Amino acid sequence: QAPLPNLMSDIPKDDATDLDAFYAQHPSFIWGPALVAGGVWALTKTFGLSAAPYGFQNAALYAVYGAGLSFAAHGWYCVFADTPKQLQSYDDKKEVVKPGETPMQYFEKEQPRRSAVRQVATFMTSVVYTVYPFAAPTTSWVSFAGWTCALAVYWDLHFFIVHKFAHENRAAYKWLHKLHHQYKQPDVFNAYFVTYQSHFATEQSVVLIMALCGLPRDVFTWTLWFGTLDSFIKHGGHSVSGMKLPLLPLTWGQLSTILSPWSLVFGGATTAEHDWHHEKFTTNYSLSFQYLDRLFGTYHPGRVAGEAMQTPAPAEPPKTAQYTTLIESTPEDWVIQGQAFDSYKASGHIVANMLRLVENMKGELGEIGARVDMYEHSLQTATRARRAGADDETIVCALLHDVGEVLSGTNHGEIAAAMLRPYISPQNYWLLANHEVFQAYYFLDKCGGDKDLRDKVREYKDAGIVKGHPWYEATEKFCLEYDQPSFDPTYDSDSLASFVPLVTAVLDRKPFWWEPADKPESELDCKARLAFGYSLDARGPRSPAQNVRG
Repeated sequence: QAPLPNLMSDIPKDDATDLDAFYAQHPSFIWGPALVAGGVWALTKTFGLSAAPYGFQNAALYAVYGAGLSFAAHGWYCVFADTPKQLQSYDDKKEVVKPGETPMQYFEKEQPRRSAVRQVATFMTSVVYTVYPFAAPTTSWVSFAGWTCALAVYWDLHFFIVHKFAHENRAAYKWLHKLHHQYKQPDVFNAYFVTYQSHFATEQSVVLIMALCGLPRDVFTWTLWFGTLDSFIKHGGHSVSGMKLPLLPLTWGQLSTILSPWSLVFGGATTAEHDWHHEKFTTNYSLSFQYLDRLFGTYHPGRVAGEAMQTPAPAEPPKTAQYTTLIESTPEDWVIQGQAFDSYKASGHIVANMLRLVENMKGELGEIGARVDMYEHSLQTATRARRAGADDETIVCALLHDVGEVLSGTNHGEIAAAMLRPYISPQNYWLLANHEVFQAYYFLDKCGGDKDLRDKVREYKDAGIVKGHPWYEATEKFCLEYDQPSFDPTYDSDSLASFVPLVTAVLDRKPFWWEPADKPESELDCKARLAFGYSLDARGPRSPAQNVRG
């Protein structure tokens, strides 16, 4: 598949590389835990809870353990991680590994100083556990196992609900979880690369709820310490469950099952599953088990370890046409080119090229004086169309309607219309080509022009496209409800990535699909007849090249 444009390029990448600067940039890692600790302390005093607080020494010891284990685990992966166990390459996703080249390994990555600092700061917030009220330690193995299972099952359920909600709600995703997904190829220091509110929502709130339900302190300590190591392994990018442990006749996977036997019932989550979640941003929302993802249809087994690290075999050079001038080309040449064009389209290059036109309007290249750049305006317009119940084709038109505005303002609609013409209805083609004339109704009088221009265009009148005509009404609705209100910097637009399936579906259509199959060739749109020269799929029995192909 063709690499899509960087759909996550709006994530800030300016975290500090030392703790002092980090705390100056992100004071929420100081006042957030302070508020939580103060609230929990007030709760215990108000209701006279008899459970003993965890204590500063225990909380600080865990914070130091978590931070130290981060560096130890990272060092282990740098030295001992085997390529056959690696789940995906650490090469830039926008670059294709060429035949003969070895995909990038864990130790070759850019050193994650920024994420290491944030992870240490996240562990330091664990001092809030100082005031968490825990019950006395368990007095039997049965009690210990029961509470450990109860905590694991509830934590997994809580995490699944919060995690899935954060992915499906744009505002929650931006506030809670977007930062964590900056890394599509996770490593150890990505495990706790989070905002404080995310850490509270998925860990500290869970612990507080269970503590108020009588969670014994020894169960909490065991779960937290073992769970931290498990989290590092889940983000390590290598499937190590089959790795033999030193001094023990067990693999890591077998030991994990012994220590968490309830995974035999609920299905233990794997590194491959969570690595897939980071790579694709969807599926596998659970923390420890598989059953919820299987129940809700969001489960995926992930990659097979080592497959992504196989060096691509040298490919045979593609066949190319042999002509140097079009006059000397042959039908055989055009079969080769038709196959190449169909392959180019099937690989996703056309979709990627279209989306780049939108992304290129982000920031300085799309700032033309409005309060939002043209990238955000495009997302807003498409989002409004989708939320208003527009069909997929109209939503795609809304997303791409202004890609020509940064090239030629007064006729920019014709640019988008021309690009999409083979794939959209004649009505939407007309809408795109003329929307700027209809849009002028809302502003042209403020520029000294005639805002009623849309009702005075001779070509419209000659074609009968006046008020009451379906094309007129559709274009008026498009501008009034979707286009003209979409300059709001506070509007919660959907992501560009969310529109990829819609764009793909529209561009997968046969060019000029609306032309009747039995229409005589002489009556076809001339551009529809021209499509024969680009795609074998577009060619019918009328085409000479089609006969060669057969």
